[in-house]
Amino acid sequence: MSHLFRPMRQPARRFYDAIEDEALKRPERYYKYWIQAERDRMMAEAQAYAQETGLTPPPLSVVESAERCAKGHADYTAKWAIGVARYFEKQQKATNGTH
Repeated sequence: MSHLFRPMRQPARRFYDAIEDEALKRPERYYKYWIQAERDRMMAEAQAYAQETGLTPPPLSVVESAERCAKGHADYTAKWAIGVARYFEKQQKATNGTH
């Protein structure tokens, strides 16, 4: 994938790719179903990342908040992915004792 807003760093790039993949299914779904499917996909991707890294997965409220903050932006998917990635970055900094 080569998109203008695609994040360069992980895990934001991974989350972005997952949502972009899920967004391809939008034409097959009603609005309320694709919104839920994309949230579910983001949660699943965040949970998988947490398991792989030994970090704590975000609560649904973090994923939903990041998505709400991204609404209306041209780089919606990137902002959402970066918002969820920040949850993990904060956790890693707290674990490593850095600010």
